[in-house]
Amino acid sequence: MQPISKAVEPYHATTLDWAGNQVTTAMGHWNGFLIMIIVGAVFMAPLIWMLLSRTRVQRVKQFNIVYAAEHLDRPETTHFAYNFYPYIEKSLGWLVRPRATRFWNSLR
Repeated sequence: MQPISKAVEPYHATTLDWAGNQVTTAMGHWNGFLIMIIVGAVFMAPLIWMLLSRTRVQRVKQFNIVYAAEHLDRPETTHFAYNFYPYIEKSLGWLVRPRATRFWNSLR
């Protein structure tokens, strides 16, 4: 950190004083090891609480799901592309259908 403090010193209004892990300036001080301990505690405390308060795990089957308040009962309804085009056909079908019908009828 000493090379970094020497590089920052010309642009920083005050000098940086290093004492072990602690940096002291006119604006305050910073202790990297203490910050690391506090951040670790903030993340570890909820993790430990979740692991200790965990109840019995329930095994979920394929159709034991509810999506948008709708219970899915067939395997094809679980796929994202199921019933994908009816909305497009409902809104733009009048533009596409006659051309597509003429095209497929011309191939006979």
